[in-house]
Amino acid sequence: EMEKGPQKMMKKQKAEWKKADGPTARQRARDEQRMREYERLRNVPLREHVESFFPFLLASDLKDFVVPERWPRPKRAGESSTLEEMTTLKLLYSLREAVAKHQCQRCWALKQCCICKRISSVETKNKIYIFMHPHEMLRASNTGHLIVRSCPVQSRMLILGVPAHERILQDLVKAPHTMVLYPSDTSIPVHEFLKKTQHEQKLHEEKEEKNRLNIVLLDATWSQTKSLKKFLARIQTNAGDEYRASFVHINLTKPSLFAPLRRQARKDGCSTIEAASCAFNELGEKEVSRIWIQTLCMYVDTICTQGRKDQVYGTFTKEEQTKMRTSVPR
Repeated sequence: EMEKGPQKMMKKQKAEWKKADGPTARQRARDEQRMREYERLRNVPLREHVESFFPFLLASDLKDFVVPERWPRPKRAGESSTLEEMTTLKLLYSLREAVAKHQCQRCWALKQCCICKRISSVETKNKIYIFMHPHEMLRASNTGHLIVRSCPVQSRMLILGVPAHERILQDLVKAPHTMVLYPSDTSIPVHEFLKKTQHEQKLHEEKEEKNRLNIVLLDATWSQTKSLKKFLARIQTNAGDEYRASFVHINLTKPSLFAPLRRQARKDGCSTIEAASCAFNELGEKEVSRIWIQTLCMYVDTICTQGRKDQVYGTFTKEEQTKMRTSVPR
């Protein structure tokens, strides 16, 4: 059995040791640090502070997210937490870190390198939903939020672990014109999905919003998408025969433009905005696709510049780049 899977056996043995010995010294130290921090923050009016610092985020990306009145008590090692509790705590940590870094709540770059005014607006006839893992909130290497910034009317961000957002997804999967953009064993190409959708619309005589699609993009790393897919599988089981959404994949022919910021775990991997751009190109909205690629290149150069690295795609002039670099504190 060891020859068949030595790594699997080692993980199993470590798990047994961990269960028998209880929390490690490092875990106990981490728990004590979190509890000291909780004692310091538990009487702070948390909701008032978040609303004063992040009015835009609470009205857009975090819409319907209920900010607790006080800082939640952290769980110790061995204590279980619900998905909602873990999401709430992670989002609060991300917000606190954004304040410390002086991060722009719109473009998610540093305020000294803000590019909000440079992001071009687009209009699309389709509805876009960014289904985001909570660990991606306010990460500089995230691109899903750029889609929401470029077309705020036709797009919406949904976060795993926020009950109101999960209810929206449960309704979306019951619509025949909903596509989940993610490669899987059951995914189909975009052109096949269009044929299938047009056929079902004719059968059901759906005249209202006939040509509009609901496009759901999973916004996470490859390892984080397991949680997103697990949730989608659960709502698929609960929906039963009412489940009508389809997994759709795209055909990538070029290397990812996002490689300078995040290493791709797969050869066919790409950023969220690149996947959306490719899908919309196949849907016939080529101008939207082109603008999103331009926005991605600008964002990559912005994050490289604020990290004191050379820009990759030449978005900024030397004067602009020097000004951005000197304004960012070391």
